Amino acid sequence: MKEVAYHKYLDDGENELLRIRLWIDKGQVKDLVVQYESRINSRWYSIVRYDCSHGFFHKDVIFPNGKKEK
Repeated sequence: MKEVAYHKYLDDGENELLRIRLWIDKGQVKDLVVQYESRINSRWYSIVRYDCSHGFFHKDVIFPNGKKEK
């Protein structure tokens, strides 16, 4: 299975980032992660993540204090 990863800064200051990771097998996407990250006080935080890690496509909201909302 091939893993492909991309990242794209969403602002000029490089403080807002979109990460995309795909796992491809025989031309078909088998798994994916799309994650929005923000640099707050010089530290990167995951804010929103879409993935298939539990066997279905879902969204997690992650707060800087570590709390997660499914």
